[in-house]
Amino acid sequence: MREVAMQSAAGATTREHRRWPRPEPRVLHDASDLHVEKPGEMRLRLQRRAPVNFRDHFLRAAVRFTVLLVADLASFGVMRGLVRVVRDYALVGDTLAGRLEAMLPPGILNGWQYAAALFMGLLVTGNYGRGDLRRNPRRLFVGAALATALPLWMTIWTQGLELALVQYGLVTVLVWIGLVLERRTINQVMAWVRPPERDRMDVLFVGPGAECLESIQEPAFSRGTDYRPIGFVDTRMPPTNGALGHLRDLPAVLDASGAKAVVISGYLTEPQFRKVVDTALAGGCQVLSVPRSVKIAGVHPTTVWRRGQPLVELTAPSLKGWQLVVKRAMDIAGATLGVVLLSPVFALVAALVKLDSPGPAFFTQERVGGGGRRFRIVKFRPMVDEAS
Repeated sequence: MREVAMQSAAGATTREHRRWPRPEPRVLHDASDLHVEKPGEMRLRLQRRAPVNFRDHFLRAAVRFTVLLVADLASFGVMRGLVRVVRDYALVGDTLAGRLEAMLPPGILNGWQYAAALFMGLLVTGNYGRGDLRRNPRRLFVGAALATALPLWMTIWTQGLELALVQYGLVTVLVWIGLVLERRTINQVMAWVRPPERDRMDVLFVGPGAECLESIQEPAFSRGTDYRPIGFVDTRMPPTNGALGHLRDLPAVLDASGAKAVVISGYLTEPQFRKVVDTALAGGCQVLSVPRSVKIAGVHPTTVWRRGQPLVELTAPSLKGWQLVVKRAMDIAGATLGVVLLSPVFALVAALVKLDSPGPAFFTQERVGGGGRRFRIVKFRPMVDEAS
């Protein structure tokens, strides 16, 4: 069964690579193919690759958000156009047109106002997230209901609660139907425009060999999903036949394979679990886990649904997306303001350092920063000149 599973996964990957041109990853047969490096050097290599993985994950999220937003607004536009055709042009008869005009008079679905409310309603209720939840009819209904409530508060005061409730219910149902139909067809449209095989993320499985092989066959990692299984790393000795290596080889396998996601399968001891999560996050990889009952320290678990199967994504407590942009802007603005305001103090400290001992006022040194990038620090010299 194990050999068949690995051959099936390898065959699917080969067919996808042959059909959709993409950068060819290095082919790994087992850990003996890898160049053994010191643990510190290997971790530094993973940290240097992390910004590339972060950028790819951000671009995927940005594309998903943009496509869903445009599709939602287009769905609302189509629904609004149908209402106007039936109401204003009596496409299906004067009787229905009259009733619709009484319940939904012109202006009730003001374009930009309701579009903004729809965006806020769907955003607040989490309908722009990843996985299956963005197609969940119940969640979409809550978003549509919230969006409809936002611009209708004036109607309650001017036309009464009864009419407002009728308008609220009708608009909510119409928008909800449009959203459900749109979300259920957007994947097919996107697959036709840009087949998903071109953008699948290479995923590496870690855990006992049998459990990894079973996870590879799960619907969440089948053809047409966001993930492309490329192999597994066994946590037991000796490794299962077909494994890319043992857990101790994980940093080297992760670096050589170029995987962008790691899936933890089966039971791992606490030290093993910490090692996998720490290594994967150091490389900027997305970390998923088949649900397990374990207290996770230092990471935030989030459930992501794929093809009806729950996966747990583990992320380190850190800033994301727009938060990083705001932080960077504040860093630059604060540093610039601080240099200007404290420049007299800096000049005085520099003079005192020069008077205290011979040598330059500043000490410079190359160090390793975020993402494994090297940078040069500049600070006032706290030691004698030429000190190590």
